[in-house]
Amino acid sequence: MRAYKMKEERRIERILHKIGLIWMRVPQERFFQLLFNYTQLGTRDKVGTVRDPFYYEDDDLEKQLDEMIKEFYEGKK
Repeated sequence: MRAYKMKEERRIERILHKIGLIWMRVPQERFFQLLFNYTQLGTRDKVGTVRDPFYYEDDDLEKQLDEMIKEFYEGKK
C-alpha cells in the first residue's frame, strides 16, 4: 500500500480565494474557461503533450494565480 504525504489544509482556502479574486475581474468567464485561460492547465508543455491536471501540483497553480492577481490588480491587464 502506498503512503501519501498529508498536504497542508490551509492551501484549499488560499487557492480558492485567489481563484475568486481573478474570477471577480472576469465574471463573464466560465470556471473551467477561467482555469484554462489563467493557468497552464490544459496547455501544451511541448509539441504533442498536454499538461495533465492530475499531476499538476498545487504549489505550481498557486504561483500562477499569484502572477495573475499581481497583473490584474497592478493595472497590467
